[in-house]
Amino acid sequence: MHPSAATGVSEHGLVRLDGLAVTYGAFHALHPLDLTIEHGDFLAILGPSGCGKTSLLRALGGFQRPSSGRIFIDGQDLTAVGPEKRPTNTVFQGYGLFPHLNVRQNIGYGLRIAGRDRADIAQRVEHIAGLVRMQSFLDRPIDKLSGGQRQRVALARALVMRPKVLLLDEPLAALDLKLRQTMQEELRRIHREIGGTFVFVTHDQAEALSLATRIAVMNEGHLVQIGSPEDIYQRPRSRFVATFLGEANVLEAARRSNRVTLDAGGSFESKGQDGDLSIAVRPELIRIAPPAGTADITLQGRLLERIYLGSHLRYALALSDGSQLVVAADAADQRNPHVPGQELTVGWTHDAQVLLDS
Repeated sequence: MHPSAATGVSEHGLVRLDGLAVTYGAFHALHPLDLTIEHGDFLAILGPSGCGKTSLLRALGGFQRPSSGRIFIDGQDLTAVGPEKRPTNTVFQGYGLFPHLNVRQNIGYGLRIAGRDRADIAQRVEHIAGLVRMQSFLDRPIDKLSGGQRQRVALARALVMRPKVLLLDEPLAALDLKLRQTMQEELRRIHREIGGTFVFVTHDQAEALSLATRIAVMNEGHLVQIGSPEDIYQRPRSRFVATFLGEANVLEAARRSNRVTLDAGGSFESKGQDGDLSIAVRPELIRIAPPAGTADITLQGRLLERIYLGSHLRYALALSDGSQLVVAADAADQRNPHVPGQELTVGWTHDAQVLLDS
């Protein structure tokens, strides 16, 4: 594999980060990383609190000077350029709206500061308000808006400046679940309609999967994996990615003479160096009592609990090595209900599992 495949670097792209790092004294908030963001990307920077994702976004927007490395946007080195002179705009988690201005004035504020004429401002404000579906609220005071409406105004104020890159710092975190889902749909629609390049920070795995065209997973200041949502979810390269993005069973195993044997039983052919390793398998890819010939790896376990979750049933099994295995089964299929204490056979195919690097 070429090194660029793991880091997300390509020779071309709208944004290129070369060896970008951010330190605060002796603390490394962002270890040196390389990353390319392509034209039209909807890139999610995903990771737990303190992983460096906000430092990365702030460096992109010009709000944080990197300790080392370079930032190129559209071929120009903008490492030392401030936020007001970058072709970026940022939507902050707290919206940052001016309470003494109405919706129209908030959206057009940046254009007025830039010295645009009144006719141009009016036209662009009307257009962008229509895009975010706020045209009927243009004369309303900010304090008379709901949280979702304020989010739309903040988004419109950033988009009206026509940035080459729109940066979003956990923009939906303050919204309740239903409103957050609605705004996710709106962000997808807006991105699709304008064909822009969006970069957003989130710690919400479901949000990253539903919005992004690519996901950059971060941990402890390192960029650990980048790829499409499908690639990140189905082919995690490490234990951290497998367990952080969705739910995964990580099982310990050992390879001897090109055969892997799980600590909990079961084995399969796998060429490679002898030694200990781990495999990951998603709960929804495991079958209970699989028909003969449909599973490549099978295990025995004792059912600990069965939880009904509406769309599926969640089973937790105790395996022979003391570990647990979680299985997600279709709730519609209850022809053979299983009860705690029951001994079960579970299995999956080779394609359902991933051998982890670490």
